[in-house]
Amino acid sequence: MDRRVYLFKGGENHGPYTLEEVRQHVRNRSFTEKDYACHDGKNWIRVSELPGFARIEKAKPAARRTKSSAKKRKSKKRVNTVKKRNRTKIFLTVGVPLILLILGLIGGSIYLLFLMSSI
Repeated sequence: MDRRVYLFKGGENHGPYTLEEVRQHVRNRSFTEKDYACHDGKNWIRVSELPGFARIEKAKPAARRTKSSAKKRKSKKRVNTVKKRNRTKIFLTVGVPLILLILGLIGGSIYLLFLMSSI
């Protein structure tokens, strides 16, 4: 004899369902393993705790983004921003003085050549 299961979601009772129908509803995401179920007429338990209900591994769509992937993207953005800031700091502390030194040397050389040619 098939066990009849009632499900509770959104303030309403649904059912009765067979255990296989419950699995199908969880696969279709009509219900989740965290929703409540009653199989004995007395106690409400999580669907995942139903006797004979095996945990269903959900295939995640490739394009679906999860919270953890959003955190990773934010983390990467933060790292890229830090890298850009570091490059800017390095350029301002090393690059600009180096360019000014080179321009000063070129200008000084031209000035010395100008002085020597006028002698």
